[in-house]
Amino acid sequence: MSIACLPSELWHRVIRHLTIMEDTCSLAMVSKYFYKLVEMDFKRECRNHVVYRLKGETWAYAFSNLGSRSYNTIIAKIEFYRDNAICCPFTGKIALALNDAYVLLTNIDFGLSEFTILDFSSYTNKVTRVNMINRGTELLVHSVTFVLVYDLVWMQTGKGSVICAWTHDLSVFVINDNDSVVVTGYRFGILIYSMKKRRIVFCNPNDDGRVRFKTFNAEMKRHLTYQDSWVEARNDNYPIWKLSRMKFTVLGSLKEIVNYSFGHRLSRNATAIGRFDENSGDTLVAGTSSNKVILQNSEAIFHVNEPITWIDVLHQPSKQYGFVSDLVIVGTEKSLIVFDVYNNKTMFHRDMPEGITCIKIGHLDEHKENVIVCGCGSTIWGIDFQGEDVFWTALGDDVNSIDLCDIDYDGMNELIVGSNGTEIKVLKQQSLLKDLIEGDPCVMIKTMGEGTFAFGLNSGVIGVYRKWERLWRIKTKHKIANLLIFPTVAGDDKPYLCCVWQNGKIDVRDTENGENYLKTQLDGEVSGSVVQRRDNQMDQLLVTYFNGRVRGVELNPDYDEAEDEIEVLHEYGQRKHNLMEELKNYEAAESGDRNQIGIPLNTQMDCVLELTEERGLLLHVHVTNDIPIKAILLFAEGIFHSECFSIHANEETSDMFTIIKPVKNTATDILMRVIIGAQGSTQLRVLEFDQSLPKFSTYVYMEKGAPAPEGYVDLEFSLRLDLLNRWLATHFLINEGMVLGMNDEQNWKVSFRCCYSKEVLQIEVIEGRLFVRHNFIEVVGEVVQSIVQSMEVKQMSSRAFFPKYQEQLVELIASMEDRYTTNDKLMAEWTERLNFIRETVVRAEDALVTDQTSKARKLYVRVAMLNRECVAQRQILMASVESLVTSLKKLNLLIKQNSQLKIGEDAHELVKECRKLLAAENFAALGKRLQVSGN
Repeated sequence: MSIACLPSELWHRVIRHLTIMEDTCSLAMVSKYFYKLVEMDFKRECRNHVVYRLKGETWAYAFSNLGSRSYNTIIAKIEFYRDNAICCPFTGKIALALNDAYVLLTNIDFGLSEFTILDFSSYTNKVTRVNMINRGTELLVHSVTFVLVYDLVWMQTGKGSVICAWTHDLSVFVINDNDSVVVTGYRFGILIYSMKKRRIVFCNPNDDGRVRFKTFNAEMKRHLTYQDSWVEARNDNYPIWKLSRMKFTVLGSLKEIVNYSFGHRLSRNATAIGRFDENSGDTLVAGTSSNKVILQNSEAIFHVNEPITWIDVLHQPSKQYGFVSDLVIVGTEKSLIVFDVYNNKTMFHRDMPEGITCIKIGHLDEHKENVIVCGCGSTIWGIDFQGEDVFWTALGDDVNSIDLCDIDYDGMNELIVGSNGTEIKVLKQQSLLKDLIEGDPCVMIKTMGEGTFAFGLNSGVIGVYRKWERLWRIKTKHKIANLLIFPTVAGDDKPYLCCVWQNGKIDVRDTENGENYLKTQLDGEVSGSVVQRRDNQMDQLLVTYFNGRVRGVELNPDYDEAEDEIEVLHEYGQRKHNLMEELKNYEAAESGDRNQIGIPLNTQMDCVLELTEERGLLLHVHVTNDIPIKAILLFAEGIFHSECFSIHANEETSDMFTIIKPVKNTATDILMRVIIGAQGSTQLRVLEFDQSLPKFSTYVYMEKGAPAPEGYVDLEFSLRLDLLNRWLATHFLINEGMVLGMNDEQNWKVSFRCCYSKEVLQIEVIEGRLFVRHNFIEVVGEVVQSIVQSMEVKQMSSRAFFPKYQEQLVELIASMEDRYTTNDKLMAEWTERLNFIRETVVRAEDALVTDQTSKARKLYVRVAMLNRECVAQRQILMASVESLVTSLKKLNLLIKQNSQLKIGEDAHELVKECRKLLAAENFAALGKRLQVSGN
């Protein structure tokens, strides 16, 4: 019997008898099979023991050299290492306090080449100690005068970053490594700084003696985190501060408590809740498919002449005397309407030519008052409560969902936009701040707290971002209907993400990791959902259906042990079935068909990206020992039309090729699962492999050069060839050795050709200036933004020349001027004809009153003819308006492409000025501002 046929149980016994760590590491380095049997996370062990790894080594090999690889061995004084350095166990980052006010930031993975010096001399003359907190994203810097929080993501201190000024005999503790910082001291008391809220959340000075705190739970063997629930408990002569309740964990079930019907078919996203009567509580309001607004338990019906696309409620602040009703905000395919239900009047009515797809109410940027933010086609409008414009901006894609979130912690909300494109857009001051690439259109955005928001894609993917970092991402088979914060439990300030799916499925997940706590199924096609907050009672989740049915659920905290036992038994039954199937395979290998061919232990898989101008970008997968490949599953974002792409061979072969044609220039990782099996064998093996795809992976390097394209941009900034070479090697499929040899600034020039569009991209350095040449401005913009982000360029001047762009801009502006003139003329004619119809109707009614029946008949015939003409002219007008809207989309896309050639404030100012000129219909000045004629 070969060792490959030994059951894993026997190997586990062998491994348990290994007493020397070097033997365990050596066994783990034999193959992936033995690596899994060892059941050790060597990467985590290296981080816990601060063992560094060199480039090209495995973590198991690095840990096997623990005695000589410990990070403190490269520092002369061990006391200096213990007192001045810290290693993050989550990321492997190391912060080392050097002499005076400098901190060295590096990583135990030396292959990453991360070495950064942080200068704190502007804050203090001496850094005494450092702590790595918030999973390696922030640094706690101790000095003789204060304790400072430094953001390692943005490399800056944020607002409210100073925890406290230093006084005598202070002690600082980091609790749970990512939540709270506790400061105590004699005659000082206790101070708690929350890393989540980024402010001091608890302060109790005590001048009589030392205040003690209790944050360790002996039963759970871990520290507790601060949850706004500290109480004082006296113990003899000194107080002890401790948590009033344990950290809340969602247990229980969702029980149905509401079930009734409106009696009307409802529209999608047309459900909200508010208070419209002083004698009643919260009332559900919904929009019907027959263009009506209806209220729960009310006979009041408000008719709207257009299809309803969205309903929201504006909660007005209550006055000292008298009741103030909430306002109903209705979005339709052509307008925005605000109703005062209590007083039965329309507050204002705004025409919105593109129609409304989503509405959000809240504070945005520096605006102190609430703003009604409307997503209308490819534009976003900000409107105050008098119906006046606050701001207007446009995107290149249609808007699906919007929400407000202070994602950069500056005290002002940014606008998070989910669109039909592949990115989630973050806007600040109506300008694009950042694109978060997800690969599929985003249909739902929900703010979960400060700096945190959840998203849902039309492919069934949901996830959560916090400060540009994606916490988690889960793929499902269902279509998302809504994302909500539910339930909210007293004593726990942690928000839970409630996902309502279109098929009626509801689940509650942890915002931090996506763990599914609760789930239930309310069968039916969901049209909308809303959470009803109730004082001193459990929140209710109300779900509406297209057939008019309304069902509500709330959290049942009584844990059903019997139901839990059934789920546990089902889980163990499934495990038993899997183990029995595995046992059958072992028995068949030992006593079954000896002639059956297995897969040799030394079988390996190679994966190579091959880029040629003729064949394009190919992914070549090869398995050694002539083992046939049954199928390959590829998982990637933004490359395939779906998240998974499968390849099946018509004939058994150990080599498989597939063409990769990215939708756009984006860097991503391809996760491959290769299913292999020997000929005639019924057992298959799954091999996994990760392949990184550079941003410009479809551009083939032209060794002999190529004719220079006509369009170009000339960039002037502080240029460093080593950084430019590094950017080139990491963003293109090019030989690194060839790039490293390009050190001559006088002859630095590279040419590429896209293997699909056949367009040439040329990058050249001339007299210290960088020239990027391509015929399409959008490609040049992507290259420029990639370079400045990689090289961290802060200031740059640019000069561009793109004839095709300039020609398209001139034609578009000329056509828009004609369309505005035509629309004004059509609108004037339509208004004149409408007034003539009204006059004719009045004359016809007068004729009826005076018994002139014959005259009245002629006048009504004329009214019918005029009405048909008016309807036809209105259709022409609306077609012209739609054509103008399409031109506006194209123009905003040109503005965005032009702004990509600039950075920072220059780009923001360009966008702001162009939109002001566009709103003022000053097309002559707009054309000059967007000119790219090389001057």
